[in-house]
Amino acid sequence: MSDRAVRTATGAGRILAMMTCYRAALMLMFDDSNSGLIALWRQYMSLIIVSHYTGDLAGMAPQALLAIGHNKTIHGVLLFWL
Repeated sequence: MSDRAVRTATGAGRILAMMTCYRAALMLMFDDSNSGLIALWRQYMSLIIVSHYTGDLAGMAPQALLAIGHNKTIHGVLLFWL
């Protein structure tokens, strides 16, 4: 039982490390004119890595967020029910 807790805590640490990498990439955007493209690449790579690691903890939740972002019709359905 304690082994699962250790693996879960390790996975959560990886998620936080990836988000820290994302924030560092945002700060680097203002240092160089080409760093905006690099920051977008890092954001994309961070999203892939975070989706991979959170998939162990939350199942399909990371992919659900991506599907909602690209499927604009779902927002109209959700706003209808509010």
